[in-house]
Amino acid sequence: MYSISAHLYNTTSGFDSPTTIASHIHSLLSKNLNHHHKITPSILDTGCGTGSITIKIAEQEPKWCFTGVDQSSAMLAMAKAHTQAHQQKLPITWTQWDISSKDDWDNQPKRHYDAILCLCNTINHIPSDKLPVLLNGWANTLKEKGILIFDTDTYRMFQECLDHEPLTVFEDHSQRMIRSCQFDSITAQAHHTTRMEHLTHGKISRCEEESHTLFYHPEHQLSELANRYGFQTLSAEPFNPFSDEDMGESTEDEGEAIYKILWVLQQSNIES
Repeated sequence: MYSISAHLYNTTSGFDSPTTIASHIHSLLSKNLNHHHKITPSILDTGCGTGSITIKIAEQEPKWCFTGVDQSSAMLAMAKAHTQAHQQKLPITWTQWDISSKDDWDNQPKRHYDAILCLCNTINHIPSDKLPVLLNGWANTLKEKGILIFDTDTYRMFQECLDHEPLTVFEDHSQRMIRSCQFDSITAQAHHTTRMEHLTHGKISRCEEESHTLFYHPEHQLSELANRYGFQTLSAEPFNPFSDEDMGESTEDEGEAIYKILWVLQQSNIES
């Protein structure tokens, strides 16, 4: 996943500045961790991608300890390169494993992290039948009263933004990236395809394609599942990490469009 497009992910994701997103997540971490943790916090970013948000938070909190994990070796290579190119030494460890795999979670330390992040619709890459593995992994890895912050795509996001014909999202003299997405309202799944065209003298010399599926998870089901695994929901609020240019503007009659929900949960059942 994201093997051919990792180097352009930050440019083409549609998200607003990583600095803006990281600042908001950092404020949530600071607010919630300060009440419960007196020692240096340890943060796990599940589905860290290219590491841009993790790095921005680490810049603000160089004494915290961060671990970023992702299934994509290409995305992790970008994260490691960004860290190595950084002027200051950052307290981040990057590692590859699959957050939907029970075996991978079983290999992680129990009750180790003060907070876990899962951002940029990572959870929507997880099939519904794998959500219990993810929630159980989060619950077992967090310390007592640990904080979980994740975002989810709303149904409106799937309907309006994850159903479109092929669209060129990046082009320069050497490459062109084209994305298409088909949303199936019956299965509530969006099938996403990325085509990378390599150009030589303006002509296509080589093509690569990769596909993945995004899964809509109804908010009430996520809430019930989180509660089942010992989480208390502290907040679940609309979240817009996109620029207005990417999402368009809602009319006054429509009100503000809600494309994402940002969840803040607390581990309340140490026996889960």
